[in-house]
Amino acid sequence: MPTSTVVPPPTRQGRALVVTGVALVVVGLVGAAALSLVARNRVEATVRDLARAPVGCDTTLDFSDTGTFVLFVETAGRIDGLSGGCEAPTRYDRREATTPRVTIELVDPSGRDVPIDPTDAEGYDIAGFRATPAGEVAVDATGRHVVRVTSSEGGVVVAIGRDPAAVGTPLTAAALAVAAVGVLGGGAALVVGVVRGRRPSPPTSASSASRASPGDPWRDPRTQDVSPSAPPQAPPPPGAVVSPPSVGAPPRPGAPLPPPTGPRYG
Repeated sequence: MPTSTVVPPPTRQGRALVVTGVALVVVGLVGAAALSLVARNRVEATVRDLARAPVGCDTTLDFSDTGTFVLFVETAGRIDGLSGGCEAPTRYDRREATTPRVTIELVDPSGRDVPIDPTDAEGYDIAGFRATPAGEVAVDATGRHVVRVTSSEGGVVVAIGRDPAAVGTPLTAAALAVAAVGVLGGGAALVVGVVRGRRPSPPTSASSASRASPGDPWRDPRTQDVSPSAPPQAPPPPGAVVSPPSVGAPPRPGAPLPPPTGPRYG
């Protein structure tokens, strides 16, 4: 006989945890996406603001701050404007896979050469600019510096400034942290909410049917219980008259009792 299973509705606490878990996951993912977008925008702004020195020109750079600055060999991008009679293209885009070799010289306000050290900075390819790192310099004094770039190939520019990747790294790390907290925390709340939202199911009709009486005609006769019965009586001797038990209404008060039934011998 087919039976139906009733699924109980979730409890109020379970529903609240499920809603909280979904909200945490959504907030975590949305927050991570927003932080990633802010990080990208800051990297793009840093790349656009880099100082650029074209090949074949002495470019004057006015450093208003000291510290470490990275030099990039830029093979795609643009220069907003050139002054001082430097003749160089304002837009450039080299399609070659290899980066051209360039020579870079940086002179501080006192006329001394600033050494160029190796760097572990990363290149960039964003907002129409593409470059590979060429080195880094430690600027100890503010003021005007002169950058001289020479190369046997054209269509290349040297860009100088703060490392764009370092600007976006904190925000990128924050985006990953927010996403992890939202997904892990929300997932845990969802699991706990689903577990706590389950109510114990009431006993079904199938369990009641399993406790049917031994004489239930719908049960398998091989599994029916056998109730103990009275021991069999010995047959009456030959010639005995056996009176059947009387079946009827009980005697009226004051009426004589019927004779006892049983075997009679005559």
